[in-house]
Parts: sequence; structure tokens; C-alpha cells
Amino acid sequence: MKAKINWKEIKGDERIRGYFLDKPEKRLINYLTPRIPPFIETYHLTLSAIPLGLLLIGTGYLAQQNRLWFILNALIIFIRFLTDALDGEVGRRRNTGLVRWGFYVDHFLDFIFAICILSSYILFLPENKLILLLILGTIAAHFLNVSLICIATGEYRTSGELRIGPTEIVLAAILFSLSLAFFPPTLSRPALIAFWFIITFGLIIKFYTVQKTLWNQEMSKKRKKK
Repeated sequence: MKAKINWKEIKGDERIRGYFLDKPEKRLINYLTPRIPPFIETYHLTLSAIPLGLLLIGTGYLAQQNRLWFILNALIIFIRFLTDALDGEVGRRRNTGLVRWGFYVDHFLDFIFAICILSSYILFLPENKLILLLILGTIAAHFLNVSLICIATGEYRTSGELRIGPTEIVLAAILFSLSLAFFPPTLSRPALIAFWFIITFGLIIKFYTVQKTLWNQEMSKKRKKK
């Protein structure tokens, strides 16, 4: 018999934050949300990841001829950050949100957009393909880890133990894209390696902390039964 998951116990629409840029992000969301035109719905903002992702890959291709295209690349990443930050809040305030659909589609497209970001870098920096693929694999592990934590604990947490959350990752991508536009590509490799080490270390710490918490909870229940 398959175990059933009670969606009400998994608060996927109630994100627990705690990263460095959390408060500035909230202020920005509160300022922009009332200014979203009525004809733009929450699902429009969510699905914008698809055309924006395709445009992003295009800038990576065009940057092979002129690296200033990475200015547009950075702008697209910022626009996607805004649409991603606003879609849930628009749905909540207008009472038009689609909780299950939004949770699934939004996070799936977040990962697809991350692939588009790294694809644009690979097109411009083929010599750094290996480290970029390692970064993609680690980001995929972060997405999987957040999903498993949500199922195992009922809590949706988007910040790691180092207080690095999605907003910090987006900021790093924007700054990296701008650096590709104005600085020699040879300087990018050390930055990519450092970034990979940071997110890998954060993933290890997060895994250790969560598994330890769950272990203690389970063992405590067993001791009480005895």
C-alpha cells in the first residue's frame, strides 16, 4: 500500500526565508506588487521563464561575436528575478493563486531557467564547460534537497545554512554576466570554481543539519514508545 502525502501538511506556499537579502527583497515585492497591471496574472509571471530563458540562450550565442550582449543577459536574469518574486505575491493579494500548480510549475521552470543561464555561459565559455556542468549538477542537487526537505518536514525553506538563498544566487549570476561583458573571459574560471565550492559546501552543511534533525526526531519518538 502506497503512503499518501497530505498536501495540507506540506506548506509549499509558505516559504520560510532567512537569507541575507530577504528584507530588501520583501520591500521590493511590497512596492511593486500593487503596481502590476490587472491584466497581468500570476500565471503570466510564472510562465515568463520560458521566453526569457530562450532569450537568455540567444544572448550567449550572440555574445560570441560581441560580449556586450551579456549586459542584456544580466538584464534578463533581473527581469526573471522580478517575475519569480512577484508571481506568488500577486496571486495571494488578488486571491487568484494556483497553489499546487504554482508550486510545481514555478519551481520546475526555475530549474529550467537555471539551465538556460548556464547554457548561455557555456556558449561563450566552452573551455569552462566542465566547471559549469558541475555547478549545474550542484544546483540540481539543491532543488532536489529543498523538495525532499519540504516532503520530510512539511516546511518549504529556500535558504541554506550559510544564509545564501535564491536572491543571492541571482545577484551572483547578474554580476557574473556583467563581468563577462566588461572583463576578459580568462578571469571567469577562478570565479566559477569559487562559486562551485561555496554552493557545494552549503549543500553538504544543509544535508548534514537536516538529516541530523530528522534522526534525532525519529530516535526520540522510538525512545518514547519504549
